[in-house]
Amino acid sequence: MLMMSGTPIHSLHSLLQSRAWSPIVAGVIIGLLQLPLSGLLGRFIGTSMSYMTLLAQVCGGNKELEDNKSNWWQVFLVGGSVLGSFLASWLEGSLHLQQVSSFVSESVIPSLSTKPLSDGSVRGVSPLAAVIGGILLLIGAKTMRACTSGHGLSGMALMAIPSIVATCSIFAGGILTGVVLNRFLY
Repeated sequence: MLMMSGTPIHSLHSLLQSRAWSPIVAGVIIGLLQLPLSGLLGRFIGTSMSYMTLLAQVCGGNKELEDNKSNWWQVFLVGGSVLGSFLASWLEGSLHLQQVSSFVSESVIPSLSTKPLSDGSVRGVSPLAAVIGGILLLIGAKTMRACTSGHGLSGMALMAIPSIVATCSIFAGGILTGVVLNRFLY
């Protein structure tokens, strides 16, 4: 495709390849996404129920699972978020694929820390630690009746007191966890 400097296509391509997107622009886009969801569909941005939808396809007999069996729009929201993250990092040039065998062959939990490597990059956690973290996040989301995005984006936009309390608690827990892990793992 021919892209000429100064055209809208070139501007969009430049925006997508920028190192960091403006948080103001991203916030406005997410806020604008809320309008048709809540106004036209009566739905709110959130992702935790997508796991319930997938689980409902395999398991049955539970009323809550049956109620969420056709909640496919959140599954597509999560899939689009993953795909969008992949595309953004690929377009920006920061996507570095490792061989799966070397990634999985590391020790089970080498370290929960993300200490910078000699080249300035940050090493993530092992696959097992990531799965355990994901399970804990799902348990927390189920306990709080919504995920971080459900409380933080939709609930805060509606000025719902339980969502404000939940979002403040999520940030306080994250800060406390970060302080404790940094103190004992570094």
